[in-house]
Amino acid sequence: MTTPSGPPATSIRAHSPVGATGRRGAPAASPLAYTAFCQLHHRAYLHHAQLRTGDALLAEQAVAAAFAELGARWPAVLSSACPAAGAWAILTQTLSAYGSPDSPQGDAIEGRTADAVRLHRERGLPLEQVAEAVGIEPSLLRASLRLTGSTARRPQRLRTSGARKPGAQHEERNPFLPAR
Repeated sequence: MTTPSGPPATSIRAHSPVGATGRRGAPAASPLAYTAFCQLHHRAYLHHAQLRTGDALLAEQAVAAAFAELGARWPAVLSSACPAAGAWAILTQTLSAYGSPDSPQGDAIEGRTADAVRLHRERGLPLEQVAEAVGIEPSLLRASLRLTGSTARRPQRLRTSGARKPGAQHEERNPFLPAR
């Protein structure tokens, strides 16, 4: 018996943020770009959701819902001046719908820039990665970090839902990539 040629049974759609849930797959317009975007920003989105909700499971659900909404709006977001900013706005709206309070606003900075400062300082995410995820220029984030002072909290590790044995090594897993 021969197997048909072509892509393996596990397609890129199975690894899209919402394709695995069966609700919605990658959008028809630029599905590879959408999947790549979600994979690229998943970690920063999850960190931000955990900072806002304080709950790993709720954060995972909120990020999945935000990516589902992003999939529904993908053509419009992709054609906007800054797709990352549009996607971050969707994440922020989704977190608010989940009952999460808005990010703390300071006198000096607010909005996406404040979110980026917090992700960089409190979670230790690389400056360039954070700036790209929220849709701001790295130079703006650098200036905001200088403006708000250099006192940084110790970076927190990303918490995941599910129990772990004390002292066990835990590796962060991106749910959009195939299992190892």
